[in-house]
Amino acid sequence: MQAVPNDHDDETNNNVLDGNPHDTEAVLDISLSEQGARALSRHLPNVETLYIRSLIDEDDDNNNHVPINNHNRPAIGNVTDEQIVSMFSILGDHQRLRHLVLDNLDALQEDDRVFPLEALTVLVQKARHLKSLQLDMDVAISGTPVHGRAFLLALRQHSSLETLELTEFGNARSTILASEFSPLMVPNRWKELSLSGGQQITDQQVDIAILQSQALTKLLVDSNGDFQRHLSRVLEALQNQQCQHLHELVVLDDLTEQTALDFASMIRHNHRTLQYLFLSLGIQSRYGTLITEALLHNNHIHSIRFVMSGERNGDATALVHHLRHNRTLKRIHIHFQGLFSQDRVNEVFLKPFLDILREDNYTLERIKLDKCHSAFSLSREVEFFLQLNRAGRNELLESTINSNINNTRTDVVRRLWANKIIQHRSNVNVVFYFLLQNPSFLPATV
Repeated sequence: MQAVPNDHDDETNNNVLDGNPHDTEAVLDISLSEQGARALSRHLPNVETLYIRSLIDEDDDNNNHVPINNHNRPAIGNVTDEQIVSMFSILGDHQRLRHLVLDNLDALQEDDRVFPLEALTVLVQKARHLKSLQLDMDVAISGTPVHGRAFLLALRQHSSLETLELTEFGNARSTILASEFSPLMVPNRWKELSLSGGQQITDQQVDIAILQSQALTKLLVDSNGDFQRHLSRVLEALQNQQCQHLHELVVLDDLTEQTALDFASMIRHNHRTLQYLFLSLGIQSRYGTLITEALLHNNHIHSIRFVMSGERNGDATALVHHLRHNRTLKRIHIHFQGLFSQDRVNEVFLKPFLDILREDNYTLERIKLDKCHSAFSLSREVEFFLQLNRAGRNELLESTINSNINNTRTDVVRRLWANKIIQHRSNVNVVFYFLLQNPSFLPATV
């Protein structure tokens, strides 16, 4: 549900927010300021996840809720900084608020407005049960260095905050936070952190804030080329088996050659906890080859997502070839940017994938190939072998091989096969495949 203003007085207004009292998510238009915040607390008391936006376009792709009454909505230019601060102070008293997202605040920028940092400080100070704060907005932040230090201190002292995303804070207009970034910004309880390359961070701050964190499980870097030097330090630490809790590493910009080499080295040295990797391979296919070749030597990464923006087939060919003998990767998501059609995806990806799934790879469970807002379809044959892998094909075949090599009890292996067949009895194709692989379960012919 989305915040919508109406003509009635605030004291009798029951329709400022359109939604069900049991809703746990809400979208609030920042132009409603205090009125919207009060209405949220009164009429939607169970909201845990709140999106604050400047909803200026009914047809906005990001607006999936009730259309705005633009005729009655206050102009964003008429909302003062004091009202925004007051709005966030009221929201800070909302007892169930756990996740706050500020995004799509383009109306502020278009109206030459800035966002008062003091509002965020007040919210963090008051919302004591807040678990995640995502600031995804390309808008100027107003405040003095004192405001910057106060905000970061509030973050550090917050007792339950685990996730902070500061995307789009790397632009020059937002240097108020960048200049005040310090090791205090990442307490040991934080689990996720998102950083932008425009922040003026020293090597020492990276070492203290990221590498020595005892709880950080996800690091997202929007490098813009500026953060590559620090990213190399993080990769070196991963290669040396530091950052023992880091499970996810996301890099949103194209890699430089040196960073690609560092990534390949880190993957090859098999960091024990890193399981999810999201990279943009750009147009240099040799970088993709470096990365995917390293996957041959890795047995911990379970999921990868690559953004491929080139028009050549080098990355694709290398990826498929090197996955042939990988035994731990379960999920692959490839997002294409460039001249990729369904026919080309079939030729470059799906035919080679079918070959390796049929003969060599029994662990890959899910493949997603897409471009912009559309997904490429997988062939029925590829879907079938992925389904077999999800059903435990690798476990069954390995148990049989190990039993033959080690002369272990055949009744244990037989029981495993029987349980798998019973478990998937509703899927005729899977059961038929398993029976063909182990004909001993078929009735004897006369």
